[in-house]
Amino acid sequence: MRSFSVVCICCAACILASCAQFTLADANMFYKGMTISEVENVVSRSPQNTFEVNLPSSPNKRYFIEQYIIAFGDYKSVYFCAYEGGGLLYWGYPLEFNRHPDATLNELGRAATAAYDRAK
Repeated sequence: MRSFSVVCICCAACILASCAQFTLADANMFYKGMTISEVENVVSRSPQNTFEVNLPSSPNKRYFIEQYIIAFGDYKSVYFCAYEGGGLLYWGYPLEFNRHPDATLNELGRAATAAYDRAK
């Protein structure tokens, strides 16, 4: 009987782990300057994709992008974490980058979206 209980607990744990999703609760734990490993340690899912971009306005700078699928109920969407120099610079939905008053973040959002579209 005891081994049956252990098997049931293990199965339940595996099922729950497979249901883990990246959510707003994960994103709410981010802060500017976090390293890539710090971000990956606090989220419940690994990034779906990663890529590097550089901007036409500063071609010598490289930005690292992690792309997640964020879940909000039944709604799922693309969500970016952008890093500069190994630290988290900005995170959000692609269009949030465009709404930011910083022109560099606007350009970074467009470049990240273009790189994501090419990777699909």
